[in-house]
Amino acid sequence: MNRLGQPWTFADPGVSLKPYPSGSLTHPAMTELARLIQLNNIQPSQVEKVDVGANHNMTTTLLHHNPKTGLEAKFSMEFCIAILLLERKAGLSQFSDKVVQRPDVREMIRKINFYVDPQAEGAGFNKMTSILKITLKNGKVITGQASFGKGSPANPMSFDEACEKFRECAEFAEWPPAKTEKIIAFVKTLESAPDMSALTPVLSSSAAG
Repeated sequence: MNRLGQPWTFADPGVSLKPYPSGSLTHPAMTELARLIQLNNIQPSQVEKVDVGANHNMTTTLLHHNPKTGLEAKFSMEFCIAILLLERKAGLSQFSDKVVQRPDVREMIRKINFYVDPQAEGAGFNKMTSILKITLKNGKVITGQASFGKGSPANPMSFDEACEKFRECAEFAEWPPAKTEKIIAFVKTLESAPDMSALTPVLSSSAAG
């Protein structure tokens, strides 16, 4: 009773913006892996094995351990880790049947061990604790851990990061770049815009660039 707007979800816990078009349970591990790849300049040819520990709710929800389609890949921790290792990105273009079935992707998926980790299990289902252990062929081991993905209220995307996400989606939809940049420029000054109605026609799929 009397809870409506106390608080509004927009304020608490806040808005989440997914950087990757996959199940949100994959995002903490993907966020941490992306950081480790960048930090250590990990090359696909260097990778011997990647262990990804999570709670059992995550391992059963992300149920496609050997995905065959782009849709299955969205709910496959193995694919999400593999494609980041191979391409350092995981956008709409990566989640396609053609990409999932590529020989190099199939080979990398086989190197991913997605398992129930006692530490992640103990953290509780209200967290998406993901524990990474990357073993390279030279014997070096790189580890990391995250409970929140990029884009969550705990680790929000910057405006520039959100713009890159938007550009990628717009490119996938084959929007003219000029149109995309016009929208970004408008949104950047949204709070001081004299007329909000000007945004609607710009966002229309039929709007010209």
